[in-house]
Amino acid sequence: MFAPKHKSVLEQRRILAILVTVELMTAFILFHPFQIFAQTLPSQKKFIPIPVRCSLNSLQPTNPIDMNTVIVGAMVKTIHVEKEVYACTGPAAIS
Repeated sequence: MFAPKHKSVLEQRRILAILVTVELMTAFILFHPFQIFAQTLPSQKKFIPIPVRCSLNSLQPTNPIDMNTVIVGAMVKTIHVEKEVYACTGPAAIS
């Protein structure tokens, strides 16, 4: 009596794409951490900076500049570092 309607391949792919999109969105909503979990809880300790006094040391390296160059394909990257020595007074843990 009624002939079954065969869906075209394009329509089947479209339906499959919609289903996959809905599944991915559902998984993202279910498994994505909520912002409330990223907040600091009251039971966690707050960071308290240790008071340290530092001043530039009178003895400095003779060559305080260090450079490193790397070539990757057509790109060249150079890192330039200047070294300074400080004398710090404070808790013994910072030595």
